[in-house]
Amino acid sequence: MWDIYPRPQLVRDNYLLLNGTWQLNGREITMPYPPESELSGYIDGVSSTMIYKKEFEYKKTKDIVLLHFGAVDQICEVYLNGIYVGEHQGGYLPFTFDITDYLQKENTLVVKAIDELDKNFPYGKQAKKSQGMWYTQVSGIWQSVWIEEVSRDYIKSLKITPYQDRVTIKVESTCEQYTISIPDIHFKQTYKEKEVTIKIDDPHLWEIDDPYLYEFEVKTAKDKVKSYFALREIRMHLIGKAQKLFLNNKPIFINGVLDQGYYSKGIYTPESPED
Repeated sequence: MWDIYPRPQLVRDNYLLLNGTWQLNGREITMPYPPESELSGYIDGVSSTMIYKKEFEYKKTKDIVLLHFGAVDQICEVYLNGIYVGEHQGGYLPFTFDITDYLQKENTLVVKAIDELDKNFPYGKQAKKSQGMWYTQVSGIWQSVWIEEVSRDYIKSLKITPYQDRVTIKVESTCEQYTISIPDIHFKQTYKEKEVTIKIDDPHLWEIDDPYLYEFEVKTAKDKVKSYFALREIRMHLIGKAQKLFLNNKPIFINGVLDQGYYSKGIYTPESPED
């Protein structure tokens, strides 16, 4: 099962992963793998309605506690200690609930998921019966579930736009000011604007043979997240009568290898982050 923080571009140190053993319709399942997969260990048939259950202990120490889901296919309702927390529709996007007011020392989390391959939602190549170009269905929770504590001025999101010699970072937060630190270039500066552009002298560009990443940290008075960016530029240029793809002003050849992105044991979900 996955045992690392599951959101690499917005990482906090203080979190509790809820992956591992859950109950699904009264039987054990290993999360975050979908019940149709071998890695889930789920031995019952998968119905269109799935009731997930997870018990856990928690001691709250900060202002706000958030419950994160990487993805649940297709529709779900979430209950904590018998109280309705919220719902989400669509099987491919992450979502978050504020569970501060519902937490106790001992907790029971229930997720009711419904997956009927409703055509009102994207579902890729899933099919109730796999054949030909139609693949095994992926139902219910298929990405990590985790909890983290945050302050009132917490960083909700980062929008990172890289170029060849600079990076623009937009910080979504209610904080009055924040500090950005980039250790590789010995950069540290405090800002009040929600969007800033930082010039990078002597940039180390991301290349296919050298996929270099700049790690950085954003810190408010009470919150801190880690992230990363790569400096690069991708453009199309007309060479003769044909459009060519350029990476960092150099033409590159794209070999059209078809990768369906399925895993033999996990279907949508790789066995580990390394995979």
